[in-house]
Amino acid sequence: MVDVLEIRLPQTDETEELINSSDLDVLDYDKRWGSYRLKLSEKDVSEKHEVLGSLLSQAYELRK
Repeated sequence: MVDVLEIRLPQTDETEELINSSDLDVLDYDKRWGSYRLKLSEKDVSEKHEVLGSLLSQAYELRK
């Protein structure tokens, strides 16, 4: 099963590097909504939970 996760974060070199180095499957960056679109499998969620958690925490902090 494959799902798409959208994480609303500004497009920065640091975030790009984190995503690319973790070998996540990036669909694109939606400039209109300011969000990364990631294609995730169950394996990605279990193996890359630290990176995903970090990205989600950053997005949560920016909402405050």
